[in-house]
Amino acid sequence: MMSVIEGKTLENLVPHRGKMLWLSRIISCDLERHSLVAEYDITRQSLFFDSWYGGFPAWASFELMAQGISALSGMYARRRNQTPRCGFILSVSGMEAADGALEEGAVARVEVNEETVVNNVFSFRCRVGRNEETVARAVLTVAETDDIEALIKQREPHGQS
Repeated sequence: MMSVIEGKTLENLVPHRGKMLWLSRIISCDLERHSLVAEYDITRQSLFFDSWYGGFPAWASFELMAQGISALSGMYARRRNQTPRCGFILSVSGMEAADGALEEGAVARVEVNEETVVNNVFSFRCRVGRNEETVARAVLTVAETDDIEALIKQREPHGQS
């Protein structure tokens, strides 16, 4: 059984920092099953925290899902003694989010499970919950690259640089 990963060790797995880091800890990871479970402590300092809304809006949970995927990618890179790869969200499909928000003091549980892989494009079934309640669920499709500059150049219109 793995120990909880948090702090600097967690920061070494993902590109996010400061208010953009929306994971507090990784509580389990199974690289053979391509799955990870993380948690995020909801505070008033959370980037999307809105007192009027009652906390961290459920609709913003897709970013928690994406960061869970990023952390899983970072765990694979760590196993290979490599730097984590850069990733992008290509699509969020089938998103269902509860009305309301995760209140201050709540712990959001982020579950990501890889479903399909084609080259460097991955599809994950994701869930964000509070206790046994599902707050949001979606399928996220993401792409990874070792060379972000080459990817950008690939997307530039012909004849421009």
